[in-house]
Amino acid sequence: MSDILVTKIMLGVFGNVPAFDTNFKKGFHVATFGPKALRKISAVYEEHSTVIDRYRTLTLDFVSGEPTSRKYTRAKVIDMAFFIEGMS
Repeated sequence: MSDILVTKIMLGVFGNVPAFDTNFKKGFHVATFGPKALRKISAVYEEHSTVIDRYRTLTLDFVSGEPTSRKYTRAKVIDMAFFIEGMS
C-alpha cells in the first residue's frame, strides 16, 4: 500500500495524521511517511499550536448541515494547510 492510501485511511478513520498526498508532501517538503516526517509534524504543531487549535472548527452534520459538537482534528487542520501550500 502506498503512503497516500495508508495516510488517507488513517486521517479519515482516526484523524491522527495528515494525508501524505502529492500536494501535502510538496507543501510540507517531505517525500515519505515515516518517523522523520512525524517528528516534523510534531515540531510544526508545537511551534504553531495556538493557530492550529484556533482553526479546529466544528464539523457539520451531513444530513442537517448544522454544526456538530465535534471539531476537526489537529491532523486535519495541518493537512488542509499544507495541502493548500502544496498547490501553489
